[in-house]
Amino acid sequence: MNSSGSIDRGSTVYDLTDCDISFADRDEQLAELREHYPVAWDDENGWWLITRHADITTVSRDTETFSSDHGVTYFAPLQLSMITMDPPDHTRVRRLVSKQFTPRMVKLLRGLAARKANEGIDRLLAAGGGDFVEEVAVPTTLAVIMHMLGIGEERWADIRIWSDDMMAGGGRAHIPGVAEKALAAGEAWTSHLAGHIENKLANPTDDLLSLVAADPEDPLTGEDLRQFALLLIVAGNETTRHSSSFGVELFAHHPDQAAVIRANADLMPTAIQEVLRWTSVVRAMARTATRTVELGGVTIEEGQLLNLIYPSANRDEAVFEDPFTFDVRRDPNPHLAFGIGTHYCLGANLAQLQLNVILESWLQRVPAYELVGVEHFHTGMVTGLKHLMIEIE
Repeated sequence: MNSSGSIDRGSTVYDLTDCDISFADRDEQLAELREHYPVAWDDENGWWLITRHADITTVSRDTETFSSDHGVTYFAPLQLSMITMDPPDHTRVRRLVSKQFTPRMVKLLRGLAARKANEGIDRLLAAGGGDFVEEVAVPTTLAVIMHMLGIGEERWADIRIWSDDMMAGGGRAHIPGVAEKALAAGEAWTSHLAGHIENKLANPTDDLLSLVAADPEDPLTGEDLRQFALLLIVAGNETTRHSSSFGVELFAHHPDQAAVIRANADLMPTAIQEVLRWTSVVRAMARTATRTVELGGVTIEEGQLLNLIYPSANRDEAVFEDPFTFDVRRDPNPHLAFGIGTHYCLGANLAQLQLNVILESWLQRVPAYELVGVEHFHTGMVTGLKHLMIEIE
């Protein structure tokens, strides 16, 4: 890097477009940026990398200066409902959706998550092991989102494939066949959703989509509902699936921490926060500067893109003591896995509820297990697990 904060490609530096980077290389490169160039201009890609917790917090809280309206990913200006809106539009949609998360709905979703998670654990116990992702994480998180959308189980398998293909396209469209599959999946999902929303508008039931659509004060339009449903599939399903799978992998690598939870289940909520901090499934979100502004001693020009690197913020030495230590007792734990400020994840409580149900059930019901096959992957938006093969002892 040079003295202006611009990245010198001859040195070790974090490239957000590298979807094959190892966790070790990622962490080393981001630590270098945090220490020397926390607000760094990537000249090759034409955007800023924001790596410190404090700067990401500043950007996230100032929606007037740092806009989400132009898109929140580096690879495409996708429209994803409220997360690609600035106030007041964001405020309106968020309010309409949040008021439908009633205690009754949350209780129902918790029961559904517990049933699906334990059904998956039953299958793994009976078989002596298998793929945690396919048997527990996918069925549990998909069932919750599908219930919220009011989509019948006969279409879940198709929607899971469409969701995976759409997510894979983000940041990996240069790979032969990936862009075509993502486009086809998007068209199939849009076509199915159009008919589904039309039916929900005509025949509302008790699912979240129907309740939002039928709000007497300020009902969402068909396009609003389509974007909201896409947001649930992309942000609600994928992220929780990967966080729960990473949690099981983490406890396999840290049996002493698993033992702490098995001995004291009351620590699970604290442990969930540490799983979220450590895994940081969302790789980055973007903002666009609406005016020329100074950040971290560097001048950001109007119209430039800033990438908020959450895995870096969640290992910031200025905020977390021993940030590379996985500690289920860590408290306080001001991680940014759900963002911060106006765009703090609306589904954070639901995600934590599912993680609590899945990981507590797993640790209490499976006293000993080992990993026999792990396949990680990155897309432009998330880091996840394709497979997590378990052998139960």
